[in-house]
Parts: sequence; C-alpha cells; structure tokens
Amino acid sequence: MAKPFDAVMKELLDAFAADWVIGLASQLGLPADVALEPLDADLATVQRSADKVFRLKEPEQGLLHIEVQSSRDGDLPGRLLTYHALLHERHGGPITSVAVLLLRASADVGKLTGVLSRLDRDGTEYLRFRYRVLRVWQLSGESLLTGPLGLLPLAVLTSDAKEKLPEYVARMRIRFEETNAAKETRDLLFSCCYLLCGLLYTEDMVVNGFAGVTFMLESTTYQGILRDGRKEGMAQGLKEGLRQGLDEGRQEGRQEGRQEGELLTKQLVLLDLLRSRFGAVSSELETRVQAQTNLDVLQHAILATLRIASPDELQV
Repeated sequence: MAKPFDAVMKELLDAFAADWVIGLASQLGLPADVALEPLDADLATVQRSADKVFRLKEPEQGLLHIEVQSSRDGDLPGRLLTYHALLHERHGGPITSVAVLLLRASADVGKLTGVLSRLDRDGTEYLRFRYRVLRVWQLSGESLLTGPLGLLPLAVLTSDAKEKLPEYVARMRIRFEETNAAKETRDLLFSCCYLLCGLLYTEDMVVNGFAGVTFMLESTTYQGILRDGRKEGMAQGLKEGLRQGLDEGRQEGRQEGRQEGELLTKQLVLLDLLRSRFGAVSSELETRVQAQTNLDVLQHAILATLRIASPDELQV
C-alpha cells in the first residue's frame, strides 16, 4: 500500500473489518454470513507486514489476506506470493489472497491478472499462484452507499461517483442518520473519506464536496470555542459558517463569524487529520496550526497530510 494512504486504509480495515469482508463477500468467493477474527499481520522474519489478515471461523476454514494498493507496483504479485508463503508457515492454510483492493485505475498494471506463473529455463511451468483482484472503480457506488457503513468511503472512488461527490457525501450523512451511527463512527468515516478523495479529485472538488459536512460542530474543540465568552452574534455566525460557508448579504457581525467559522473548520480538519494519521500532535505544531489564518495555506496543509511521512514535514 502506498505510504500516504497507509493510515487511512489500515484504520478502516481495523475498525470495520466485518463490514469489509461481509460487504465484499460475493467477490471474495465467501458466504455472506462469514465470521472471522483479525490476526497479527506482522511477518517479522523478513521485516514485512501484510495489510490485513483474518482467520475465517467455522464452517469456513483458513485465512483471508487483503492487500490495498493505490499506486503502480509491478512487483506486487511476487510480494503476494511471499506473504502467502510466510502466512501459511506461521498460521496454516488454506489462504485466500486478495491482491488488493486497487483504489484507482492508475494503480492497475498488466501483470495483475490474478495468476502468477513461474517458469523453468526450458519454459516449463513449475509454480502457479492464484490471487484475486478487486478494482474499486468498477464496483457499484450504489451498492457501497447502501451496504455496510465501513465501506462508505470506497463509494467516492467508484466510476459512479464522478461528478457526484457532493451527492455521495450527502447520502453518507443520510446513512448515518438512518442507522443512528455513533459520532465517533461518523467522524472516522468522514475523515477517511475526505483523505481518500485526494486520490482522484482536485482540491476544489473536495472542498465543494464536503462543504455541507458538519461532523465537527459537536467536537470538544468547537464547544470550547462557544464557551470562551464570545458574543452571541459571533457564536451564531460561527455555526452558520461551519454549516453553510460564506453567505454574502448577512449582517456584518455574522459575516465575520462565517469567515471565522471557515478558518476554524480548516484548522480543526487539519488537526483531526494529523491525529488520525500520526496519533498525538505536538503542542508546538498545534499552536502553529491555530495561529495560521491564511485559508490557502491551511487547505494546502490539509492535502499535504496525504503525502508526508511525519508531522515534522508539514509546512504551516
């Protein structure tokens, strides 16, 4: 898996393992009611780690190995074979290897045929390894939007989602309301979805697509802002700013509040995404983010979290 998206996909796979397997069961050759348990994917003997491995429970047997790929990797079939052999040695078999949820078409290479064949010098085949390939852009966006919650972020990566990002984000909100999803679940899935959009969409498309997302309105940070003694008109402006963005023609005080709301939104999104990727954020970096008032700088920093390997690389 490409490093910028490691944290996003591993977070989704860890938090919504059952959703992923059940939602994709038909394409994995598994029954819809399959039960499983996560296994340690660390293969320390060769300093490698598979993305996610599960043990299937009765009546199914063996392991399920899921590898996620967002960029081209011509060595992937051979790497899958290595993982397969090491996992079989450590945990036993049989093993269903999913070469990947390919997240975007640019990650597809001709070698991902589902079969790895090794030939002797005389051309005789001495090894044949089979694996499965799931291309996310070919999946049904409608099925992902109406399936298990943990698969919702993948919906925005389908071909069906092109030119429909705001609609898909709005439908995610509706799903959360219909299922009474916990706030933590909503926050995590929206954050992961926001990050994954960086694979396919421009900055403007992502900003416009998430313009109506209000999942941070009830965050402890935002509530602290409301309690800090600001005037009632400014607080109302903040709420409108977070919900609707800039809206010309309002009273001057509310206009300032909406501008402040947009600034605070970007600051909070940046800090939340940093924590999601790297865990704790240093007080020095948090202070720098909160002191930054240039909206363009903050937006570039948000998207930069998709590429940096550590918070120290962030320019803000």
